[in-house]
Amino acid sequence: MPENNLSRFFVSIVIPSILAVLFFIVLIFAVIIPSFERNIMEGKKEMISELTNTAWSLVEEYHNEVLLKGMPEDTAKMLAAERIGQIRYGEEYKDYFWIIDERPVMIMHPYRPELTATDLSDYQDPDGKRLFVEAVETVSGNGEGYIDYMWQWKDDSTRIVPKLSYVRGFAPWGWIVGTGIYLEDVRSEIKTLKNKLLRITLLFTLLISGILAFIIRQSLVIERRRSSAERKLRLSRQKYKSLVDASTEGTLMILKEEIIFSNVKFSNLSGYDPAEVRGMSFEGLFNLQWMKMVDLFKDPRQSVSHETVLNCKDGIDKEVVLSASQVSYAEESGYIVVVKEVSAQRQLERDTERLSEELQTSLLLMNQPIKPLVSDLLRCPATTTISDAARLMTRKKRNIIFITQEESVIGVVNNNDLTRRVVAAGVDLSRPVMEVMTSPVETIYEKVLLYEALLALKNRSVSHLATLDAKGNISGVIGHENFLE
Repeated sequence: MPENNLSRFFVSIVIPSILAVLFFIVLIFAVIIPSFERNIMEGKKEMISELTNTAWSLVEEYHNEVLLKGMPEDTAKMLAAERIGQIRYGEEYKDYFWIIDERPVMIMHPYRPELTATDLSDYQDPDGKRLFVEAVETVSGNGEGYIDYMWQWKDDSTRIVPKLSYVRGFAPWGWIVGTGIYLEDVRSEIKTLKNKLLRITLLFTLLISGILAFIIRQSLVIERRRSSAERKLRLSRQKYKSLVDASTEGTLMILKEEIIFSNVKFSNLSGYDPAEVRGMSFEGLFNLQWMKMVDLFKDPRQSVSHETVLNCKDGIDKEVVLSASQVSYAEESGYIVVVKEVSAQRQLERDTERLSEELQTSLLLMNQPIKPLVSDLLRCPATTTISDAARLMTRKKRNIIFITQEESVIGVVNNNDLTRRVVAAGVDLSRPVMEVMTSPVETIYEKVLLYEALLALKNRSVSHLATLDAKGNISGVIGHENFLE
């Protein structure tokens, strides 16, 4: 592939694909995962808020017992504290509630009974935060809220970890009820869920990368085919230009009713230089309509002749004989037109006739399509045993067999494959023939010319090529033996 085409391919296909994958990864790590973490933390905060409200409702229930049923307030407070102190939740059932009053004095703590009835005004966590004073201030200002501090890990007094609590005040008794979550639990949960998300992200990234890689590969194949077609077109152009230039008679190359080449001999005959000829129409040079010339072709493989007049640059008309041959150029029909003066044609009739025959023979050989030489396919299913496939090849007197699966050709086996991959390797003949096939199958369109097929067999180092019809379906096979028939 030319360097400029390769650069254009990378700029238009490869780089945008890579940027798309990078954008997806950045989106996951910069937006989705942080949002995911925030949502989990907000959910945990909402959870402890609802749990605290539940415990607060129990306090309210006992307060109602005092107001409505005359229960002594001290008894109601004792029963409420005991009941809340017995509540546990969480995966290990070690998360709890605690109660202080507004002084602050500890009313109840299930894991720190030594703090009961203790003034907590000067109580500080290891970082120096007066957490109970902060709880009182939070309730005094808003009635409820969150506080963060350092506290022992559940019932393990030797382990101090960060904690976030929600507190709510019960004004009739001057109580503050609170419960909290250990941030390490939250971080552990976030880490677990993040790892799952990362694995899913990795899977999707690989999947997207695979799809993009396939698209890039297909685009690269298309680009290579396009470059190959351009290269073949240049070679074809150079081939016919050389043929026109080498002709000993005035010669034109016509494609799509336009003159694309002319040689020096024609310039000497007409008086126009090659650049002027390329800018002129066929009707401008000759007293003959081009379509009338084309209509003379009954058989594309046969040359046609027609007498007409050449309109020369100096105004002098010359009687000429046009000998035209049809050729294939860039998958289209082109024409090579040999122009001869009538007088010269009479004087050199024998030499001209020989030259015309040689040119016609050369063009026919070069432009003969392979379709008449194509053989039909010998097929067998992919599950056919090697021995059965070999017997089928022998019975049909073929040296190649095509392997099919669900009516589609997926591979090919020839005599050389049976020798090298089966006999020499000692493979069991009862194994499926698909295990020793060559895949994918090398193909060529049946409309290509003879020399193109021979060149393809040589360049691809294969003995046979499957032929494709106009719809791209495999229609037959051609090999070296077909050219020798």
